[in-house]
Amino acid sequence: MFNNSRYITKGINEELPLSIQILLWSLVDSLLIEKDYLQIFTIKIIRGNLLEITHSQEKPVYTKTIQAVGDIDRDMKVYIIDSEEYSTMLFAEEY
Repeated sequence: MFNNSRYITKGINEELPLSIQILLWSLVDSLLIEKDYLQIFTIKIIRGNLLEITHSQEKPVYTKTIQAVGDIDRDMKVYIIDSEEYSTMLFAEEY
């Protein structure tokens, strides 16, 4: 899973800095347990440009929280979905 062509939506391209996009893809790539087709990222602004990113999936259950630096305007939820043919990064509201 997730070893295929990767795409982002227009919303991700316009609102999520490239450095955070790359970080989210790398978190999926480095996951050592079985990967669910749906990877969920909750991104919250702690203060200024300090972010809290929680990466989770449902089956098998997995949750990890990290801090990162990035310039975003709002808290957001991002999905990365694998369709076996390609993977797409999108905002939850674009689903």
